Amino acid sequence: MTTCPLCGNRFEEGENSACSACPMGRECGTICCPNCGYQFIERSWIVDTWRSFRQAVISGVSGKKNRIDDT
Repeated sequence: MTTCPLCGNRFEEGENSACSACPMGRECGTICCPNCGYQFIERSWIVDTWRSFRQAVISGVSGKKNRIDDT
């Protein structure tokens, strides 16, 4: 179930009939809201990569001892 960020309509991804005429087909990853026609991307590999990197940095920093506390 997907929720449109513009109008809040909840729909299944297969209901996006506006994208059926697009020559890109399902390769582009764009989701079209059947209620308002707003086109959006549910997941972005760039955002996912950034979140993974940020989490790795935060995990690495929290695992180290602070040098000020060692004295």
